[in-house]
Amino acid sequence: MEEPFPASASGFYVVGLEVRTSKALEDDPQTARVPALWERFGRENLAEQIPRRLAKGHPFCVYFDYQYPAEASFRRAERGVAYSVVLGYQVPSLEDVPPGLRGLYVPGGKYLVFSTEPQKLAQAWTDIQNYFTQPGKPQRAFTYDYEEYFCQNAPCDEVRIYVALC
Repeated sequence: MEEPFPASASGFYVVGLEVRTSKALEDDPQTARVPALWERFGRENLAEQIPRRLAKGHPFCVYFDYQYPAEASFRRAERGVAYSVVLGYQVPSLEDVPPGLRGLYVPGGKYLVFSTEPQKLAQAWTDIQNYFTQPGKPQRAFTYDYEEYFCQNAPCDEVRIYVALC
């Protein structure tokens, strides 16, 4: 994974499929919910359900609504962190959200951007978690993090991971 770079991003809208999960669930292949979300994304041909999507063939996966066990420190609670995920496409507004899909506004902000290949995404997130534990690194905001997929070819060949900063 390349060295991350800072970026300021404007807010945007996403419409897609939603699931609630946790790090503990995602760490176990038997209980992981995000892979099933991706399967559903392909099976239901989500791109065709969102006619007003922008950047056709350019999916976004947004992580938000982080919740930690109140009694534990972040380091001990990390596996218990619950969060929501919306996998979909950027749209110009939240008008006409198709039934069964979730519309979400992702606010603008300061991010640290990491780049990887889709097949190395799980390792990239592990590396990102380790990156933020190093002395002198910026602090994560745990507000809205997202993955932006670049699909010039099939399958997608690059993922940029935007991690929100305080």
